[in-house]
Amino acid sequence: MSDTDKIKVAFFVNPLAGYGSLLNMKGSDGLQIVDPERSVSIARSMDFLKDVDYSKFIFLVPSGYMGEVEISEFTDAYSVTYHSGWPTTREDTIGFLKTIDDADILVFAGGDGTARDIISAGVRIPVIGIPAGVKMYSSVFAISPRHAALSMNSLNIEKLHGIDAEVMDIDEDLYRRGILSAKSYGYLKVPDVNDIIVSSKAEYDTGGAEDIAEYIMEHMDDRYYIIGPGNTCKTIEKEMGISTNPLAFDIIKDRKLLKQDAAESDIYEACRNGCRIIISPIGGQNFLIGRGNKQLSGRILGMISEDDIVIVASPSKAENMRTLYVDSDINPWKHGYARVLVGYGKYKIIPVIM
Repeated sequence: MSDTDKIKVAFFVNPLAGYGSLLNMKGSDGLQIVDPERSVSIARSMDFLKDVDYSKFIFLVPSGYMGEVEISEFTDAYSVTYHSGWPTTREDTIGFLKTIDDADILVFAGGDGTARDIISAGVRIPVIGIPAGVKMYSSVFAISPRHAALSMNSLNIEKLHGIDAEVMDIDEDLYRRGILSAKSYGYLKVPDVNDIIVSSKAEYDTGGAEDIAEYIMEHMDDRYYIIGPGNTCKTIEKEMGISTNPLAFDIIKDRKLLKQDAAESDIYEACRNGCRIIISPIGGQNFLIGRGNKQLSGRILGMISEDDIVIVASPSKAENMRTLYVDSDINPWKHGYARVLVGYGKYKIIPVIM
C-alpha cells in the first residue's frame, strides 16, 4: 500500500492523564509529572501501539514523550509536527492540534480533560480515545487500549465518517469531597464501531437497594469487606450506620469502618488477609473495572477469584445492563459472565467483555 493510500493518523499522549490514580486522587488536575516512567497514559499508549496494524497508517505526532518516543518503538512512518516541552502542558496539546489539518483521524491517550482540550481546539475529524484518565465519563473512549487498536485497524479510507459522542467532565475539587457534578462540554465525532462506548455516565434511582443491603449484611462473614463507590454500595454502608465519601472505597470488618477513602495499597493489604469486594457498574457505560475504581489494581484482582467479588445494581440500573466491560490486565470473570445482585437474593447473569 502506497503512502497516499494510507490513513493519516494524528496521535498524541497526555503524559499527565491518569497520574492522580497513583496518588489516590479523583483526577489529575493541578498535578505535575516529572518522571515519564510513572506516567499511566504513556504505558497505556504503548499497550495500544503494540496491537496496531502499521501497514495501513502513517502518523503525525508531537515530539518527546507526547508521542514521538512511543511511536518510534514500533514504526518509522511518522512525522513530528510540533515540538513539545517537558513536562507537557495543555498549551502543548492545543499547539499540536493546530498542526493536524491534513489528518484523517485523531487518536489520543488521555482522559476527560484531554477530550475537552480537543473540543477547545476545534477538531472536526473523528477521534478515538485510548482510556488513560482517572474518571472518563465521556463517550469518546474505547473499552481498552487493545479495543482502541482494533477500532483503528478496522477503518478504511472510504469509511471514516463519525457519529456524535458527548464529552463530559467533572469538577474535581467537588469530586474529591464526594460530590459528583458532571457537565457536558459538547460533542466530538468517533468512528461507528463496537469497541467504543458511545454512552455517557447515567444516574439511576436506588429503589430496591435496601433489599440488596439486607441480603449482603445477612451473609457477611469475618473477612474484610471492600465497599466501592456509588449509591447502591453506599446504601449497604448506610444500613450499617456508616456514612463516608460516596465516590470512594472503604474497608469494613465486623460491620465497623476501618478505613475510609482507601488507597490501592490499603485494599491490597486487606485482601492479603482475605476479603470480599462489593462494587457496582457505572450507570450508562456499564464499566465494572477500569472506570472510577482504579484502586482495584491488577495485583489485587490477581489474588482474588470472581467468588470474592459481589456485583450489585439497583433494579432500574440492572434493567438497562446488557453487557459489562472490564478494562484491566486481569479479568476475574474467566467464563465470560458475571452474576449481578439486583434484589434480596435475586441475580441477573450478564456477559462480560474485556
